Amino acid sequence: MGIRGDYLMEISIGTPPVMQWAILDIASDIVWTQCLKCVKCFKQTQPKFNPIKSSTYQPIRCGAKTCKQLGNDINCIGPSSNCKYRLEYRDDSYSFGELATETFKLGNTYLPGMVYGCSNYNVGLFEKTNAGIVGLGNGPHSLISRLNPSIGGKFSYCLTDPSKGNARSKINFGNNANVSSSSRGSISTPLVLMETPDFYYITLEAISIQNMRFPFTGVTKILSLKGNKFSAHKGNVIIDTGTTLTYLHDDMYYELEKELISSIQDRPIPSQSNLKLCYKNRKNFQFPTIIFHFSKGANLALQMKNTIIQDRGQSCLAILPTNDTLAILGNILQMDHMIGFDLMRRKVYFRLNYC
Repeated sequence: MGIRGDYLMEISIGTPPVMQWAILDIASDIVWTQCLKCVKCFKQTQPKFNPIKSSTYQPIRCGAKTCKQLGNDINCIGPSSNCKYRLEYRDDSYSFGELATETFKLGNTYLPGMVYGCSNYNVGLFEKTNAGIVGLGNGPHSLISRLNPSIGGKFSYCLTDPSKGNARSKINFGNNANVSSSSRGSISTPLVLMETPDFYYITLEAISIQNMRFPFTGVTKILSLKGNKFSAHKGNVIIDTGTTLTYLHDDMYYELEKELISSIQDRPIPSQSNLKLCYKNRKNFQFPTIIFHFSKGANLALQMKNTIIQDRGQSCLAILPTNDTLAILGNILQMDHMIGFDLMRRKVYFRLNYC
């Protein structure tokens, strides 16, 4: 991906608990960290988890339902062997390891019998301050799915602006989650849950800049929605905290870029990285407000810090084109918004909130 900005979540694993900082990722299914003994691991500053020293570590067998739910991610020899997995991510990172049950600790709460990935072969764009990934997606093994009976399908988070220094992001579960449209400035849009696991989908209907509005363009193939057939226009983007930039389908991106260039007085300059639309940094640089129009009238007006990234002395659009089947709302676009999920009511809430 080239440019990466991860948000880390504190979680303790095992008995006795070992504290780990891992990437907050609502588009992943499994909680995993690097484990001893590592065959191939990225460098990390935290101690690696040692399952031998935990009294609650219990490998899952290949014949177990929990292992079979991995589907194509299984790497098993036979039903009585330990369940091995291979996870691949959209930025070409991957992780191999053993699936187990383990006790997690969040704050002062102990969570026994959670699904845990003990990873010992990992390659990708991982920083040394990170130990792995905390999967909070819609799949059966995610932390959200395992907590669901106790949190009623509700969670929310607010990602801080890194320029604020040491300000901490927030995540809340259950009754503490911010999942109300009654708050001033709060908007909501339907959550689309598909048979494809892991992801939380919402529907982007259009984007507007000043007085120019253009509708969503992207793939037109038919997908399955819990047994029903529908056009891919519904549930056409995913929300992803583990991806930094936002990705739009090629046609929509280039239409957006064209309108931005005509609206901005400055002349674009060649990018110093893989970003597409860049301008020279200067005082009082003005960038037009971009509004994402989601279904059911949820209009999300984005501040400049949600759409511009500072890179090597340049101000660049934090959105890129993709020919992938999925459009992605990355974490820069989500920054400084309280974002709440109510899986029971199938709604996603946005509220501008300086974390």
